[in-house]
Amino acid sequence: MEFATEAQADAWLRAQFGTATGYVVSVTCHGGSVEPAAMFVESGEDAVLTFSSAPSAVFDNGQDVTASLSGAVYTISGVSAAHQVIAIW
Repeated sequence: MEFATEAQADAWLRAQFGTATGYVVSVTCHGGSVEPAAMFVESGEDAVLTFSSAPSAVFDNGQDVTASLSGAVYTISGVSAAHQVIAIW
């Protein structure tokens, strides 16, 4: 198995071996990029995603959250579940 980043590998390992006390946040980008592309977030902590430029649309678990962007930054406050984020430019 290959991972694009160390954060992706770490999130996968934590989830697989039951050491997770939080959730995986992963991002799919169409036309731009983001840092980090995946992360493990402890329950109750914030996840901060920084896009290469402001996307025209961002969806988090299927919900349009574009209005929640602060420039090219999207913050998920108090993470309490896994998140799949999709960004479109």
